[in-house]
Amino acid sequence: MKSVLLAGLSVLLFVAGACSEQDPAAGEPTVTPSSSPSAASEEPASSESQTPVPSAVAPADGRRINLEHATVHIPTGWDVDESMLTEHIASTGSRADVAANRFAVAVLGTYGATLDEAAKAIIKQNKGRVAYERLPDFELDGIRATHLEGKGISQNKDYFVRMASHYAGVTYNIGFGFDPEVSEEERDQVMDSILASWTWK
Repeated sequence: MKSVLLAGLSVLLFVAGACSEQDPAAGEPTVTPSSSPSAASEEPASSESQTPVPSAVAPADGRRINLEHATVHIPTGWDVDESMLTEHIASTGSRADVAANRFAVAVLGTYGATLDEAAKAIIKQNKGRVAYERLPDFELDGIRATHLEGKGISQNKDYFVRMASHYAGVTYNIGFGFDPEVSEEERDQVMDSILASWTWK
């Protein structure tokens, strides 16, 4: 079920599950990734062709993920499997018994010099696997980000969301995956809460 979401995307994957360990120094759970490569330039938010992350949903307040240039929280009760750490991944997780909601982040050195190129690359990489449609760009903590959504093709009918943003010379590639039974309202609540917790450093 994860294969489509992970295709072409080295990821940190979080799945609804058990509580994680607390970071005694910070007073809250954290995960800190290794360094990432550099390449694309960040794109500050403009007033055109974008929508801000909705503020009606409270930011996720579960485990804090420390990326090189950002922090983000996953929802309370979500689990993280840290068995697949690499130099470009904070962590990756999987729980077969509770896999309705999945969240992934990859820090990539090159993924299109512009958001238009990044969106085209996502669509091309997933041709025949996910029928992605590009939606209006949005503001991720003040930085413009591209936004694509689509259903899996063939045997995999999950619903996938991909987002990309350039910051501090790298591309942050964000992914969500949802089982077909998860409603649009539930999907939006999960995504809005996680994105609302995103803070660039």
